[in-house]
Amino acid sequence: MSLLSPPAEFPFPFPPYDIQQDFMKNLFDTLEKGQLGIFESPTGTGKSLSIICGALTWLRDHNEHLKAELLKKIKEGEKAAADDSDPDWFSAAAKKQEGQEEVRRCREDLKKLEKQEERVSDMKQRRHRVKKSNFQKIDDEFEKLFQDLHEVKENVQRELNSISGADSLSAEESMLLLEDYDSDQEDSFSKEKEQDDDDDDGCLKIYYCSRTHSQLSQFVREVQKTVFGEDARVVSLASRQNLCVNEAVTNLGNLSLINDRCTELQRGKKGRPSKVDGDDVACKKKKTTSGCPYYKHTALENLADNLLLEVQDLEQMVSLGKKTKSCPYYAARYAIKDSQLVILPYNTLLHKSTREACQIKLKGNVVIIDEGHNLLETIANIHSVFVSKLQFMGAHAQLSQYMQRYEKRLSPRNLLYIKQILFFINSQIKLLNEENIIPVSNVNERESEPPEEEAVMGSPLMQVTELLRALLHSSEEGRVVVSVGATNRTSSVKYLLLNPASQFHDIVRECRSIIVAGGTMHPMSEFRNQLYLSAGADPERVREFSCGHVVPGDQIMPVALSNGPTNTVLDFTYQNRGNPKVLDELGRVLVNLCAIVPGGIVCFLPSYDYEQKVFDYFVKAGVIDRLSGKKKVYREPKKSNQLDAVLNNYATIIRQTASNTTGLTGAILFSVVGGKMSEGINFSDALGRCVVMVGLPYPNTHSPELKEKMQFLNKHVSPGADGKSPGSVFYENLCFKAVNQSIGRAIRHRNDYASILLLDHRYNRPTSIQALPKWISNHVNQCEKFGQAFGLIRKFFIGKRIV
Repeated sequence: MSLLSPPAEFPFPFPPYDIQQDFMKNLFDTLEKGQLGIFESPTGTGKSLSIICGALTWLRDHNEHLKAELLKKIKEGEKAAADDSDPDWFSAAAKKQEGQEEVRRCREDLKKLEKQEERVSDMKQRRHRVKKSNFQKIDDEFEKLFQDLHEVKENVQRELNSISGADSLSAEESMLLLEDYDSDQEDSFSKEKEQDDDDDDGCLKIYYCSRTHSQLSQFVREVQKTVFGEDARVVSLASRQNLCVNEAVTNLGNLSLINDRCTELQRGKKGRPSKVDGDDVACKKKKTTSGCPYYKHTALENLADNLLLEVQDLEQMVSLGKKTKSCPYYAARYAIKDSQLVILPYNTLLHKSTREACQIKLKGNVVIIDEGHNLLETIANIHSVFVSKLQFMGAHAQLSQYMQRYEKRLSPRNLLYIKQILFFINSQIKLLNEENIIPVSNVNERESEPPEEEAVMGSPLMQVTELLRALLHSSEEGRVVVSVGATNRTSSVKYLLLNPASQFHDIVRECRSIIVAGGTMHPMSEFRNQLYLSAGADPERVREFSCGHVVPGDQIMPVALSNGPTNTVLDFTYQNRGNPKVLDELGRVLVNLCAIVPGGIVCFLPSYDYEQKVFDYFVKAGVIDRLSGKKKVYREPKKSNQLDAVLNNYATIIRQTASNTTGLTGAILFSVVGGKMSEGINFSDALGRCVVMVGLPYPNTHSPELKEKMQFLNKHVSPGADGKSPGSVFYENLCFKAVNQSIGRAIRHRNDYASILLLDHRYNRPTSIQALPKWISNHVNQCEKFGQAFGLIRKFFIGKRIV
């Protein structure tokens, strides 16, 4: 079948920049050829719109081309079958049989396409049915009748148990009894499941995933701006916390509690299992008897149709769900089969069991992973498991109580399995009590969260289950790190996945094409070697694309500064960064900067701990008072629920000071590399006229996790052309990927402008300059002296229009 060429023009909402046109053409070609792409487009270059218009144009053209090619082959085959002019009857018969087989395959493929078109047509018809309220009434009456019959059955059973003297269990307790299970039968079950997966999986799909729900919602809004917002079938997947409309469930607040309560309700009000349990929607055509009033088959099907026939973000989905009294969480899963573009978070795609639970079929489809600069680390984190001693103790208590309550009702095999799990848990508790284990610190110098904001964990037993599942991986793929702390919460067993490619293998094998895109994807060799090739990809399939920035060089002023105002070397290495002389020099630099930079300044420090130390020192030294004379001072909060308030106040002050009514010139915001504001937050225009990087945020070399990762790479990955060990390259990359994400917060669109100040003498090394994005590295001013650097920055802002 012939390949399509990219169109001369794409249906863009406005005339695209040249780099956007190049991006879309390369994306189109990569998808058509079934390649594995690594795409880099700097933040602020309209990457999302380029992905939407490039990918959906390809999907539309590919489907039309495929149908036309199938019809053409069928006609040619039928014509050849009717041709009896070949004198060689044996050769003619062989060709005829071969042609008939080709025609048969083409007809089957064409039938699938026509069947999909019929589904869409049926959707549109169902949407306009006036009798749907009657179907809802039938559903309600059916559920009530089923409940009444079930209640009578339960009452009769209780009476019989009472007469016979048997131990009576409530319906809720009966639900907790384990079904008879044999671990030796798992292989046959997997084969049956694979056969089920071979069924018709609907139309050709593009799975688009990004890091956060807010980024996914923003992507949907970008789709709505294009011509594809009119007719593309788009569905967004998200957690129950984002899509549940049952207030009795959402009011629980915690994600684990919400998930548990939702699952309970799907089992029914009286504790009986429903036709659809958990996330499995394979039986969606059957009546359901759920205990949730928003979980009704007819209503879910109607909502699924509405989701597909009108592009909606998460907020719109929830609003529609409340209006129709139907659950968007499950309706979205109903809609996957008939969708063309599925939008979902990283974890849902990258975690195999979650992917299967959501009925996501990758075979022959396309995956686009946006904001993929930390993809390798993300995969490793998703499949790494942390279980504290406190959680082991909780799991042991839960399982022990369960066994005592139901021991007489469990099968001998299940009882054996429970005792084996208890033995494992008990051995881990004993291990963490050992006094001869050397305590280790697993906190990086550049941590992403403070300890007090650890997420509230779900069931301890589920964490133990995840640990057991992780231990099934090959011993070469991961390591187990045991840490003994001062408390039961800080003592832990952690499984580390060292080879992310092992969990990416199925995605590479099944998908037609994969695109990993981001604002800063350098070094691309890391993705090529450690992601694609290590996952078994053919090197010929891998394709790289990188473009420049839409912002001209005269709209950025990157400066690498080695010395402060008193000529003290700016040395923020771990051993020297607490030096009072260095901190005093940092204070002088920031005070001077506030005097010449209008609007907002965002100052990034390597960790929350160091940010706290710097701020405390600045308070005592009077630096905060001097900064406050020019700009309002803000700090990144440690708790996520305080983030919006800080950002809103920061933005408000900058808007107010633009008119010079307060006597201030803007605001300065102290932030943390790898924290909440270093990725996904836009400090465009006056919100980020200058980004300051204090030091290089290298991870803690004493971290056992980092040591194991570096050793693994040195053992399994070949050294580069420069002779550097893969472990040391990985260590350098961790630092500069974090730097590049932070400094990318400032320039957000074509007319934006900002200065970038890199404070540390190490930034003036050639290797450091090369590690920066090209749109920055090509314009960096390397300055040894403070006066030279600030002369450049002052001149840069003179005459600039403040937006």
